[in-house]
Amino acid sequence: MTPYNFQSNRLGEASSPYLRQHADNPVHWQEWSPEVLAHARELQKPILLSIGYAACHWCHVMAHESFEDANTANLMNELFINIKVDREERPDVDQLYMAALHATGQQGGWPLTMFLTPDAIPYWGGTYFPPEPKHGLPSFSQVLEHLANAYHSGAAEIARNSQALQDHLVKLNQPPMPDDEPFPELITDFAKRTLDIYDEHNGGLKGTQKFPNSPILECWARQAGTKADSKAGKAFLHTMEQMCRGGIYDHLAGGIARYTVDEKWLVPHFEKMLYDNAHFLHHLTCAFKLSGNQMFRNRIEQTVQWVSTEMLSPEGAFYSSLDADSEGIEGKFYVWSNHEIQTLLGEEHDAFSSSYNVSSEGNWEGVNILNRLGQSDDSYETESMLEPAREKLLAARNKRIRPGTDDKVLTDWNGYMIRALAEAATLFDRQDWLEAAVTAFHFICESSQNTPWLNHSWREGVSVFPANTTDYAAMINAGLSLYEITQKKKYLETVSQWLDILDREHADGKGGFFLTSERINDLITRPRCDQDEANPAGASQLLEALVRHSHLADETSSLQKAEALAKNLYAISKSSPYGMAGFMNGQDTLFHHVHISISEFDTETGKELYRAVQDFPIVSRTITEGSNVPLYENTVSEKPGKASAIVCQHKTCSLPTGSTNELEDLLFQAANRP
Repeated sequence: MTPYNFQSNRLGEASSPYLRQHADNPVHWQEWSPEVLAHARELQKPILLSIGYAACHWCHVMAHESFEDANTANLMNELFINIKVDREERPDVDQLYMAALHATGQQGGWPLTMFLTPDAIPYWGGTYFPPEPKHGLPSFSQVLEHLANAYHSGAAEIARNSQALQDHLVKLNQPPMPDDEPFPELITDFAKRTLDIYDEHNGGLKGTQKFPNSPILECWARQAGTKADSKAGKAFLHTMEQMCRGGIYDHLAGGIARYTVDEKWLVPHFEKMLYDNAHFLHHLTCAFKLSGNQMFRNRIEQTVQWVSTEMLSPEGAFYSSLDADSEGIEGKFYVWSNHEIQTLLGEEHDAFSSSYNVSSEGNWEGVNILNRLGQSDDSYETESMLEPAREKLLAARNKRIRPGTDDKVLTDWNGYMIRALAEAATLFDRQDWLEAAVTAFHFICESSQNTPWLNHSWREGVSVFPANTTDYAAMINAGLSLYEITQKKKYLETVSQWLDILDREHADGKGGFFLTSERINDLITRPRCDQDEANPAGASQLLEALVRHSHLADETSSLQKAEALAKNLYAISKSSPYGMAGFMNGQDTLFHHVHISISEFDTETGKELYRAVQDFPIVSRTITEGSNVPLYENTVSEKPGKASAIVCQHKTCSLPTGSTNELEDLLFQAANRP
C-alpha cells in the first residue's frame, strides 16, 4: 500500500462547510474515507473521531479552546490519527458511534468525541471536553494522554472494551425476528402514554428543555382527528400556539430555532435547521385546518418567506442550517436591548414592547428575546398593526453580521420541505409555493447526475453518494404529494424507481430496512433506521410512503411490503416504544388511511369537492382523479361527465357523491375513528 501522508490538515479539500470550518486548525484532520481507515490499520495507530455540524455552538467552543490551540493540536497529532466528520453529511457514521457512546452509559450530544482502535472499533468516548479540568470533567489534554496510554499499555482491557462495544453495535443492528402482528389501536395506546407526560401549562413534553418533537406532535394531530377539543387535539394545538408565541420562533423573519434551554419555549438555542422548519410548516398546516386560528396562517406565511429569503440556493433547493453564533457569541444576531428598540421605533416602542415582552432589564442575560408568551390576541388586525415595527427591526437586524449558513443541500431535509410547501400551497392556493416545491424536487433529482439513484448531499457541484433510506423515504413522500396535487404520472414513475432501489440495496430480508446502501463499505457494521431522532425514522417514513404509493399507484405489492415492514417495526417497538413514535404514525397510515377519488377534476363541482378535501383536517389521506378505485373491491362508478367523490377506508368505499356536505360527513366519519 502506498504510504499515506497524515502530516497535514486535509479538510480544505472537503465540500462540507462544517469540515471547512476546521481547515485552518493545526490539527492534522482527515476526512472519513475507506482510504484513510485502511492506512490507519496499516500504521496500527489509534483514531480520534470528532463529529459535529456547522450550526453546533459547543462544537465551535471546543474548536476555539482545543483544536485551534497549537499545544493541544500537537498532542493530538502525535498520539492519534484525527478524523473529522460532519454528522449531517454522514449520519450513518454518527449514528453508529453515538450508539456506542450510549452503550457506555453516557447521554450523548455534539461534539461527539470517540476513541477508536485502528480498525475503527470504539473503545471509549465522550462529548465536549474543556481545555482545563472543571465541572467534574478532565481537561481534553488529560483525556488524550490517558486514552493513548490506555491503548498502548492496556491492550487486554482495550480489546475487551472494543469487542464488547462492537458486539453491542452488531446486535443492535441485527434485523428483528417479527412475530406478532401490529393492531389498529397501537397509536391510541401510544398517544395516551405520551399525553401522560404532556406539559399542560407550557405545551410539549414535560422537561427543563423544550424540543419541537415532530413525531410526537404528529401522533397527537393524528389522534385528534377533527376533534380540536379532545385531549390530543388540545395538546397539539396548545403546543403549536406556545411555539408560535415563544422565543423559539423568530418573530421578525419567521421560522423556529432547534430547541429552547428552558421549559417555557422562551430561550432558544439559536441555530435554525431546515428539517425543524419543514416539520413546523407541516404541523402549522395541520393546526390551521383543525382550528382555523389565524395565527397559524400568519406563521406559515412568515416561515415560507424566511425559507424563500434565507435558505434558498440559486439552484432552487434548500440550504441546511443557520448558525447559532455570530461574531463568536451565541444569539447575538437575534437579541435586542431596550435602548436599541426605543431608538428604532420611537413612538411605536411602548406598544411593541408590551406585545413582545421587551424591558430595560431584559428577559435573558440583560437583553431581550422577542416573544409573545402570555399574549392571547393573535388576530389578523393585531398582527397587521405590529407589522411596520417588525419590519423596521428586521431591516436593522439585517445590517448586523449574520450567522454562518451551512449551504449544503441535504436530500432528506429537502424532501421534508418540498412536501410541507406543497401541502401549504394547496391549502392556501399559492402557486408560487408549489412552483418552489417542484423546482427543489427536480433539482434534487438532477443533482444525482441523471441516474435513478439519489445522492445524500450536494454542494457546489460535489455530491456525496449514495443516499440513505431516509433520503429515499422523504423524497418518495414529497413526490407522492406532488403527484396528488398535479396528477402528473412522472412523479409516480420516479417514486417507483426509488422503491425498486430500496428493495435491491437497503432491504434486510425480513421486511425491514438498513439505513445505508449495501454499497457502503467503510462501516464496522450496517446501521438500521428504525428509531426516531430529531426526524422520524427512515423506516417509519417509508412505511407511510408505501401505503400512500399503494393507493396512488394501485400497487398491491406496495401494500404488502408496508404490512411486512409494520410487522418488522412492531417487533422493535416492544422493547423501545418511546423511540418509535414515527412507527406509530406510519402504522396509523396503514390501518386508518383514507383514500378519496374525485371524477371530473376540472369541472366546477369537481374543484369544489377537491377544495373540500384539502380544507378538511385529516392527516392521513390520498387523492386521485377518476371515478374508479381498483385497489378496492366494491368501488361504484358514477356516470361519465358528472363530478363526484368516493371515500374509501378499510377496503370498502362509499357511494359516489357530488355534494360537498355529504363528502365532509363521509370524511368526518372516516377521521373520527373510535
